[in-house]
Amino acid sequence: MNKTYLIIFFSFFICIITFSHPHVFIDLSLDVKSSEKNNTSLFIKWKVDEMFSFNIINDFDKDGDLILNNYEIKDLESEISQNFEKNSYYTFITIDDMKINLKPVFSANVSGNNIFFNFKYNIKNPFKLCKIRISDESFYHAFDFSSPSSTSINDYEILSINSDEEKGYSQVIEKIFIVKNKNMN
Repeated sequence: MNKTYLIIFFSFFICIITFSHPHVFIDLSLDVKSSEKNNTSLFIKWKVDEMFSFNIINDFDKDGDLILNNYEIKDLESEISQNFEKNSYYTFITIDDMKINLKPVFSANVSGNNIFFNFKYNIKNPFKLCKIRISDESFYHAFDFSSPSSTSINDYEILSINSDEEKGYSQVIEKIFIVKNKNMN
């Protein structure tokens, strides 16, 4: 009798673990640029892993040449953007301790065997501190930031923080960027 309960328990536990793993692996990069009008742009680039990129290319390659032309890229951008928008583009931004909801300018491109998703967030006012959290609580996407944990770009210092937070039976791995304006103290 105890053996039966044990088998049922572990079968249930294994099913949960099986469904709690990422299917898409994404390398992140971040760039920050400011203009003369004190506007700042955050550029976030996702490099999608080759396996998932191959699946996307196959899904959107209407002419079967394994190359996405401009029309196929536009279809991809339209469909992916709608899906990402439902999930806030998996990007959550806080500026000077205030949560903001910005819709990015979104584009996609293919280079080599990878698809790249590009997000440009325009921030109209200067800021001291910007926190960018990129995460997917469904654990479908796994994000990685392979650059150094601290770097400087123009007038900004960028810190990268890995946050592994336990959520139920799975782990939510989020990437957090802290962007500090060196000109504002």
